[in-house]
Amino acid sequence: MTERGTIKVEAAARCLDQKRRVRARFYKRLPDPLFATCLFGLLLASPVSAGNISLPPEAMQAMDKIYADDPDAAIPIARSIEQAQPDHPLGYLLEAEALWWKRYCTACEIKYGMVEAWKQSKQPEDKVYLGITDKEISAAQSKLEKFETAEMHVYAGMGYDLEARIYALRNENRNVARVGVKGRAEMLRALELDPQMADATAVLGIYNYYVDTLSPVVKLLRLFMGIPGGNKENGVKQLQVGMNQGVLMAVDARFILARALRQYDQKYEQALSTAEPLGVRYPHNPIFLLLLGNLNAELGQDARAEPYFRSALRSQVPDSVCAARIREIASSFLLSLHQHSSIEPAALDIARAPAVERYSCGLFQMLLGVRLPSCVRLYFLTTISISPESSFTFAVPHVVGFPLASNRQPNSPPFFSPHCPAFTATTYHPDPVGSPAVFPCV
Repeated sequence: MTERGTIKVEAAARCLDQKRRVRARFYKRLPDPLFATCLFGLLLASPVSAGNISLPPEAMQAMDKIYADDPDAAIPIARSIEQAQPDHPLGYLLEAEALWWKRYCTACEIKYGMVEAWKQSKQPEDKVYLGITDKEISAAQSKLEKFETAEMHVYAGMGYDLEARIYALRNENRNVARVGVKGRAEMLRALELDPQMADATAVLGIYNYYVDTLSPVVKLLRLFMGIPGGNKENGVKQLQVGMNQGVLMAVDARFILARALRQYDQKYEQALSTAEPLGVRYPHNPIFLLLLGNLNAELGQDARAEPYFRSALRSQVPDSVCAARIREIASSFLLSLHQHSSIEPAALDIARAPAVERYSCGLFQMLLGVRLPSCVRLYFLTTISISPESSFTFAVPHVVGFPLASNRQPNSPPFFSPHCPAFTATTYHPDPVGSPAVFPCV
């Protein structure tokens, strides 16, 4: 080969070697094929939503049974989950929730024009209920000892919330405060681990709302007892997050918020719009039907209220005790609507009251030891009793109040509770003992 040919070959070799080096540098910049595949898959995958607790289908079925007003059908499902996963809190949570709704229904009655589970004494079944909530809390705490997750903090906090419900119903305010503070701590930690955990936000909303409804005296005592404060406005927002985004607390948060807006804020329209989706999703639940009828009646929409009460009256409730209570309440509301349509409601001048009302007025004057002025008005509550053999109605004194005082305006001047002879004055919406509830029943 000539010298000229040799130079051409060497030049070609150098060119080829340069191309190889460039190609090698290019491939080094490319990711590993397996890594590239995973990266591509992640880019195509839909984003994972944080803050949602994942439930198996059988748990969702149990919750639907509970809120469709058949908690007895949900209990076997919950127990099957307990047997399959005895160390997981979910089954115990569902069983306690089912038992609570049975207890809530049997405790419901009409006071101050509202259907609500008012205060009751201890019941034999409470011990079983609290035993199940203890198992739920213990299971969650055992999981947390092994590995901390926001989900298990939510389960632990909801166990304390379930205990607070029964203590509130029994008017055990110290126990309510004790478990309420523990539940609050669990939910705060859950939100530290996962700020998007909507169920934790809902339970915090319950605490913040109801602690802010305490009287000024109790709020002052709260400082000495080390009970954290709350804020109603924040509580409403947190409950709204829970009812719209929560998994375990979606129904409870909506039900609690609707009742709170009715009872403490008298925001009946907002309460109605909050509660209406419950009636749409669970149209055969008489508890939801009674609440919707009650709210429409508060707004003066009797024509809308009546169908809800009639639907509740016709509802097929598997629990016989609950069914009897639902029929009694629905019948009372319907009777009240018909009386309202023909008689000017509830405020009767004592001077013009019939004999039974005049007698009641005299009894009140005797108990008070003073002569009531003519401007005082006497409010009456109509009670109906129904049995297979007979049905009768009678009127009893409900609230004695002065002008501007109302049994539906918690912030109006003090008025007397309906209990004789010990009248209790309060500037907040009274429960049967004249003091505001610390936590809701649901």
